[in-house]
Amino acid sequence: TFRAHPGSAQLAIIAWHSPISGYVSVSGAVSDGDPGGGDGILWYIDRNSTNVASGGFSNGGLQTFASGINGAGLNTLAVVAGDTIYLAIHPNGNYYFDSTRVDIVISRTTAPTPTTIITYTPSRTPTVSRTPTKTQTPTRTLTPTSTATSTPTPQIRWHTGNRKPIAYGVRANISAPSQAPYLEHSGESNWVSLGVPHLWVQTGWRYYKWYDTSEKSYSAWSYIEYDDPVVGKQDDDMIIHNWGDTQEYRVEWSGTMWCVFIGNVYYGCFDTTALPPIEVQAISEVHISPLNELDVNFSEVYYKSLNNTWVLFNQAVWKEDAPYVVDKIHTYEYHNYGP
Repeated sequence: TFRAHPGSAQLAIIAWHSPISGYVSVSGAVSDGDPGGGDGILWYIDRNSTNVASGGFSNGGLQTFASGINGAGLNTLAVVAGDTIYLAIHPNGNYYFDSTRVDIVISRTTAPTPTTIITYTPSRTPTVSRTPTKTQTPTRTLTPTSTATSTPTPQIRWHTGNRKPIAYGVRANISAPSQAPYLEHSGESNWVSLGVPHLWVQTGWRYYKWYDTSEKSYSAWSYIEYDDPVVGKQDDDMIIHNWGDTQEYRVEWSGTMWCVFIGNVYYGCFDTTALPPIEVQAISEVHISPLNELDVNFSEVYYKSLNNTWVLFNQAVWKEDAPYVVDKIHTYEYHNYGP
């Protein structure tokens, strides 16, 4: 049993170094050690730089690791000698009252038992032929006196791409098609971003039909968008992203703020109160009309790990809103297109 307390911009991390190669079981729970206030915590279990399970609770809560996201996989976790398993406690907003009791057991276990599938093939297939002797016609048709209808909320955004649940940054090479895509209405954006609603920092390229100046009417623009905790959403077009070109876009944690780079050129750091580790995304987003054309390649999609190194996306957390499709070449290389 441990007591852990994250800081305002730091995680509380417990690490275990594996002395064996084989399989281990990770079990236990986290619970609120100071339920007098606060907003709860988030927890993450990583094997080296790869997240394997996660969860969280609100003030006064408790959660077993097995009941978290992908928690069932903790029963038989493959390791090699020298691997490190991390348990990270995230403050989930403010860090007040975030003292957390950690009960964790890591024990050696056996390899998972493979599932045996038995296929039965009959020696012969009987043929049955039946001819109905008569056809029954209903004497009357029942018509409902009223029909309840509801109007669904129209979808105004469609997303395609991949995500990483726990990271300190994200970067990707994002291409533009050889010519401007067809837009029925509004437009599209292709970006890397923090995955936290209302606290994001985002950069990529975008193209909109409503741009009506001579320059913007025909050009894709590299942009930065972020949510300032005081003045709200802010966004700016920075430079032209030429049709047919590929550009690297990057958002990473500096230790105090989230910083943006376009083509390795620094464009500024922004404080949105979102703290790492955090979900990051590399996504195409189509706005307003599902008839808008999408044809974009993402390649060399990286996330920044707990030990401050860049690692290729290694989880398949795909987002794929029809009619748009992801051609999944790798978890770190894909083609978003449609309709």
